[in-house]
Amino acid sequence: MGGWIGFGMAQYAIERVNSFVIGAAHPYPDYSWENFKHVTAYDHDSFIVALEKVLEEQISGEVRRIVLDNNLEALVAAARNRPSLESALPKMKNPSLLFVGEEDSRHKAVYNCATQLDDAKFVSFPSLTHVDCFLRSDLVSPLVADFLNASP
Repeated sequence: MGGWIGFGMAQYAIERVNSFVIGAAHPYPDYSWENFKHVTAYDHDSFIVALEKVLEEQISGEVRRIVLDNNLEALVAAARNRPSLESALPKMKNPSLLFVGEEDSRHKAVYNCATQLDDAKFVSFPSLTHVDCFLRSDLVSPLVADFLNASP
């Protein structure tokens, strides 16, 4: 949920940010989190079903284990509908890197966001889903390192 936090920083504390690296997130309203409305941290199956609905993709057994190893109470508490932070975009004059998997349901929104920023680099990873981007540090880490090394 770091991308959402990044847009919040742009909205409420832009003076504390030098650049943005935002993966698979956008500032537009997102009501898909309604799928978590009746989920508790103790119902693992319902949690995974709700997460699959939000992400619009199937969760593999490996990813299921990774997710369920987290603090599910915290994840359930954070799984809330998100109002628009689009008004933050004009404030984001800082260098920004936005990346997303080509197969991520958020792809179009992340791309649209990048086109609204003054100094943004947009990267789309072919054939990757939302979850895949977070698992493919071999692709994402060098991209992020290069971006940060080039940023003032």
